[in-house]
Amino acid sequence: VGPSVRRCRSSFGYLHFMRRKWRVEHYACIIPACVCVRQWRLREMDASSSGKSGELLIALPVAEFLERAGAAVPVPGGGGAAALVGAAAVSMLEMALAFTVGRPRFAAVDERARSLLAEVTAARRRLTQLVDEDAAGYAKVATAIKMPAKTPAEKELRAAATNAAMRDAIKAPVEMVRMLSAVASLALEVLAISNPNLASDVGVAAAVIPGAARAAALNVWMNVPALVPQDARRVTADVRAALSLAEEACGDVVRIVESKLCPRKD
Repeated sequence: VGPSVRRCRSSFGYLHFMRRKWRVEHYACIIPACVCVRQWRLREMDASSSGKSGELLIALPVAEFLERAGAAVPVPGGGGAAALVGAAAVSMLEMALAFTVGRPRFAAVDERARSLLAEVTAARRRLTQLVDEDAAGYAKVATAIKMPAKTPAEKELRAAATNAAMRDAIKAPVEMVRMLSAVASLALEVLAISNPNLASDVGVAAAVIPGAARAAALNVWMNVPALVPQDARRVTADVRAALSLAEEACGDVVRIVESKLCPRKD
């Protein structure tokens, strides 16, 4: 036993010395393992955030979806946000009708209310599906962009693959715009026949739907250059018409609801 250890023993420092020795040896084993686990978790988070793990973005808790949307990961992006916001707006029409069907007070419109409820429910469900379909479309574009492009042949192949992926990626936002426009055309009737206690919720739907549709349209414009000119003109015209319809129909509903809730005193 060396002199340093004898000194530790004499002053009860030996136990402290051995404890420190054990800690050093113990953490020398633990720390590398923790680093490996952390690196694995980061890889898993990156994979899931990039849509590689197979999980559905729409199945995430709202708070986690928003955290990912605000993080430095590709998806969810603008298209997914547009679909999610649109689905939330449509759900307000759905709720207004759900508080109407089966109520004796609204028996005269029950059949029509049920029909409208089925339409808006189907639209809301489809919009939620489009959150992940939009992400899948982006993934194809990202994969095509990463293709090698060192030689003229590789550059040509990558350009063709990128354009094909962009033509596929445009489908989801185009459908979002059309779906939201179709629902917007129902908003006034929903307001007219649904439970008046839910008028503000119908107004919320009408206030949000045009913005969600225009947000989806921005993702259309991003991919339009990949289309052949004839298809580009057709898609552009269709989307603009759908936006116009949504804004006009929803604008009428918002004005009616505002006049009921907050009448002007001129």
